[in-house]
Amino acid sequence: MLREVPPSVKRTARAYSLIEVMIGLFILSLVLLACIAALPQMRELSYRSDAVRMGFTHLNAEIEGFRTQTFDQMSTELDSASGSSSNQDLLNSLLGRESEGVGSKVSHTASTVEQNDVTYLVDSFLQYLDSDKKVIKATVVVRWDFSDKTESISSHAIFTENGLSDKKFSLAN
Repeated sequence: MLREVPPSVKRTARAYSLIEVMIGLFILSLVLLACIAALPQMRELSYRSDAVRMGFTHLNAEIEGFRTQTFDQMSTELDSASGSSSNQDLLNSLLGRESEGVGSKVSHTASTVEQNDVTYLVDSFLQYLDSDKKVIKATVVVRWDFSDKTESISSHAIFTENGLSDKKFSLAN
């Protein structure tokens, strides 16, 4: 014998139908599949940003190496260098600029650093910016290959005989 439920006790809330549950599961599965498909791209982006960070680390280390030298040490290194035009041409090609025809002496040193399966090529250049040999420009270019594409960053620093705060050198102020 079944008793009838009085109207005051009956439920007023409805349950989800089978179609509503299926649509919800379909939307949830699409979202999960999109997240799974994005994982390899997120991993590559993480590796790429790590490679760029390490490139900047090597660039800053090289620039800081120049900053620890005195002007006389850099001048001696620059004067003892062969200073061929091929160094100037290499500097121009690495920076992606046309030959300036300056003809100034350019010192070049190169090193290779391997880290986290990435090989970094670090090129350092010193050159005089004036004929009096009182201003030296240091240029550092770091290159590496990532995902069959060559990445490159560069930085410049200018050094004067009496330091960067000397008022008689307009380039330093």
